[in-house]
Amino acid sequence: MDENTDVWSRQELSDAVDNIITHSSLTSRFCFFVDGLDEYADAQAGDHYALIQYLDRLTQSSCVKIYVSSRPWTVFRDRYNKYDDLKFVLQDLTSEDMRKYAAGQLLEDERFRRLASHEP
Repeated sequence: MDENTDVWSRQELSDAVDNIITHSSLTSRFCFFVDGLDEYADAQAGDHYALIQYLDRLTQSSCVKIYVSSRPWTVFRDRYNKYDDLKFVLQDLTSEDMRKYAAGQLLEDERFRRLASHEP
């Protein structure tokens, strides 16, 4: 890796993953949090299915756990639906907080309060 940058090349990342996978006697454990699978866009690397295959390679090691997040696109649902018991939908957990926040913001607006007084 170049000493003057914190950005890894695709090859450096791939080599690091291969090193983790191929060393069966690792004493360290790794946990990767990968957010926004649906935001992945790289013409050189291929489509989202290629990304899933890459993550699957990483999980071949018993020393690795991955946690992924994404919008519920078909390609991700098809691959990860078997883990439904391990999945949570963030908006299901925060819907009440979102409702309270939105209501509070509306009640601070004079125009909304006027409208609400006429049309509850």
